[in-house]
Amino acid sequence: MKKELKRKVDLFLQNKKEIKSAFKFESEANCLLGSYLYTDLDKELDIQKLKDAHKIVIDKTNFFSDYRFVSIILASKMAMTRNPLKYYNRVNEYREILKKKKKFDNLVNIFTSLILCDCEESINADKYIDKEIKIFNLMNDKHPFLTDDEDAPFAMLLALSDKKENRIDKEVEECYKILSKNIKHAKNACQSMACVLSILDTPVKEKTDKIIDIYNKIKMHKKYVDDSFVLTVLATLIFIDKDNKEIVDDVLEVDKYIGSKKGTGLWPFGRATRLLFSILLVESTYGDEVYKDTKNSIAVSSIIVQEIVTLLLVSNFLLMMD
Repeated sequence: MKKELKRKVDLFLQNKKEIKSAFKFESEANCLLGSYLYTDLDKELDIQKLKDAHKIVIDKTNFFSDYRFVSIILASKMAMTRNPLKYYNRVNEYREILKKKKKFDNLVNIFTSLILCDCEESINADKYIDKEIKIFNLMNDKHPFLTDDEDAPFAMLLALSDKKENRIDKEVEECYKILSKNIKHAKNACQSMACVLSILDTPVKEKTDKIIDIYNKIKMHKKYVDDSFVLTVLATLIFIDKDNKEIVDDVLEVDKYIGSKKGTGLWPFGRATRLLFSILLVESTYGDEVYKDTKNSIAVSSIIVQEIVTLLLVSNFLLMMD
C-alpha cells in the first residue's frame, strides 16, 4: 500500500479506537463515521475537546431530540472548530430556517444544516435553501417514487454550485439514465450517484463511463459493491484524477488491510461497511487533487464526502454492520 494511503487508513483506525474507548455505549457506525470526519481532514483526535463538544449537544437537547441520534457526528464536527458552541448554534439556526421554509423538521434538516455550516461564513443561506428546494422539486417531479427527504442534502450540495437549477436537473437525469441501465436493481442508489456525479463540472459521458468502469472492476472482486450505500459513496471516486485500475487496486488493498485488523468494528463482519470506508479513504487521500485549481471555494471534495458520509446515517445504515 502506498505510504500516504496507509498513513490515512492507520489514522482512521486509531481515531475510531479512541472514540469507541471514550464513548463505550455509542454504536460502531457512529464511532466509525466520527473517526472518518477527523481522518478526512487529516486530524488526530483530541478526545477531551470531543467530550466537551459532546456535552454541549447533550446539555442543549432532550432525550428524544434528533441531535442525540447524531451526537458523536455533530460533536466531532464541532470539536474541529475553534468555537464548538458557535458551530452548534449555527447548525441550529440553519435548521430553524429549513423548518420554516420546508414545513417539516427531521434528521435530514440537520444534515442539510451541516452542509451550510461547512461553507463560507458569508454564505447567503436563504438563497441556497430556496435553490435547493427548487432542485429537489424538479427531481421529485421526474421520479416521485425515488425521491424522498433523504435526497435533500444531495440537492443542497448541488445548489451550492454555480449551475442553474434546470441545468442541474437535466444533468442529474442524464447521469441517472446511463447509470440505471448499467447498474441493475439499484434505482435509488443510481439517483444518489447521479447527484454526486453532477457536482463535478465535466461531460456526463466522461464521468458516467469512469464510474461504471470502476464499478465493474470492483464487482469482479467484491459482489457486495451493489449495496445501495456502497454505490452512493462509490460515485465519490469521480473526484480522483487517476487511472481507474489504480483507483480500484487501492480500494481493494485498503479493504484487505482493514479486514486483517481486529478490534476495528469492521472485522470479521460488515463486509459492505468495510468496502464503503475503503472507498472513502481512497477518495479522501487523492480526491482533493481534482480541485487544486478550482475557483469555486465551495466545491471541495472533502466537504462533499463528509456530508455524503453523514447522510448515510439516515434510515438503516446500521444494517450494514450485519
